[in-house]
Amino acid sequence: MCKVATFAKRNVILYVLKLIRTYGSQRKREEILAKIGKEYKQIAATFLGCTLASYYNWANDKRLVIAFIEKYFTKEDLEEFLETGTIQELDDYKEFKDSKEYNLFKDFLEFKKYKGE
Repeated sequence: MCKVATFAKRNVILYVLKLIRTYGSQRKREEILAKIGKEYKQIAATFLGCTLASYYNWANDKRLVIAFIEKYFTKEDLEEFLETGTIQELDDYKEFKDSKEYNLFKDFLEFKKYKGE
């Protein structure tokens, strides 16, 4: 298999995994439960640059930033960002989304939809 095909296959897999992670109900129950724990909230508070008490107040005020962080970021994502300044999985996704292979795959899916397959 050529390098381009291998790269495209890898990126399609990463894209599908990202979609499942973001939108799928297939998330593991443990991951969801771990997100709402005190440790997650402490890391999120550090990420936001506020105290744990402020985080709880913001959560009670139903601020959108809290809902966004809790919905889309795992504890590991926040830790990775605090340690490195980036989240590798999101960087990989962005790189894939900007790639020629992604656009070809997207065009193929649109063509299949057009053809009624």
